[in-house]
Amino acid sequence: MRIVVVGGGRVGSLLSKKLIDAGHEVIIIEADESKCRELSEELDATVIKGDATNIEVLENAGLEGADALAAVTGNDEVNILTGLIAKEYGVPNIVVRVS
Repeated sequence: MRIVVVGGGRVGSLLSKKLIDAGHEVIIIEADESKCRELSEELDATVIKGDATNIEVLENAGLEGADALAAVTGNDEVNILTGLIAKEYGVPNIVVRVS
């Protein structure tokens, strides 16, 4: 499965590692440049720096052909909006973290 993970913090990086270990293709979208470098070095995943609410960033991450999206940033608004966009793109499995 190709899975887009939005957010590379503790939850996002742990989730990504578990998904990679299970054999899935993972694309991580992270806004913080230093965190992107760290994730690129630690994980066998594609890491994209950018705002996940930006359509161009989501398209570059391959959202249209994704099997799943997990929005797990610390920002509820970003997670909800990204989930809604993924739904419009026809992503069949969407998980959104809200507090």
